[in-house]
Amino acid sequence: MPAVKKLSVVVPYRDREEHLRQFVPHICTFLQKNLPAVPVRIDVVEQCGEAPFNRGKLINCGFDIVQKDVDYVVFHDVDYLPVEADYGYTTKPTRLIWHGLTLKEDYENFFGAVCGMPVGDFSAVNGFSNEFWHWGCEDVDLRLRIQSCGLTIERRDGEFRSLQHVHNGFRAPGELRSEVLPNFRRLQRVWNGVPGSIARAEGLSTLDYKLEKTVTLFSAGGGNPNAYLHRVHIGEPIGHDLG
Repeated sequence: MPAVKKLSVVVPYRDREEHLRQFVPHICTFLQKNLPAVPVRIDVVEQCGEAPFNRGKLINCGFDIVQKDVDYVVFHDVDYLPVEADYGYTTKPTRLIWHGLTLKEDYENFFGAVCGMPVGDFSAVNGFSNEFWHWGCEDVDLRLRIQSCGLTIERRDGEFRSLQHVHNGFRAPGELRSEVLPNFRRLQRVWNGVPGSIARAEGLSTLDYKLEKTVTLFSAGGGNPNAYLHRVHIGEPIGHDLG
């Protein structure tokens, strides 16, 4: 009988307390019901300090914290609550969300919001880039890393309910904020004719952070899942054009 695969749901987070209060009990109840036999932990990674938010680097931190204890990870934005979704073991990089996305996305290429990967695959692509600050492009960069390693992306058409908030990337519909434009320029520069091995040179292998403390957000009382908050310091964007 094959061993049960262990899961960590890694949630990058800062300044969304209202969302977090809704997300943690919802995801814990959902997974208790839908994955009762799977060892699951929820790992919320909170960015400390005043630097611009860095989703990719926070997920790298969460992965680094849990990778020895789990078999696969799901990277999960805090503003999406599952309604009908499959969090079961992913043998390949897998998008878990489609219905309920806030923005109109490219069905074939989108790889963001709620996605799962085996630990070995995430390590193989060197994780997310650490260099996309503010909003945008870190998920596209991850997809390109996956494809450049010859890995196949699978899709599950999960249904989610989004929690309302002001979008960090758009000033108005179709109008990007000036501070996020450097991410689009960086993405083009990094992948413009550059071999994948070079484009993937930074990521998990160059990750630098400090774990300030870990606290328990939810305890199942010896059951499953438990939820933790990891407060981390990830430094400042040095030598980058931030718009």
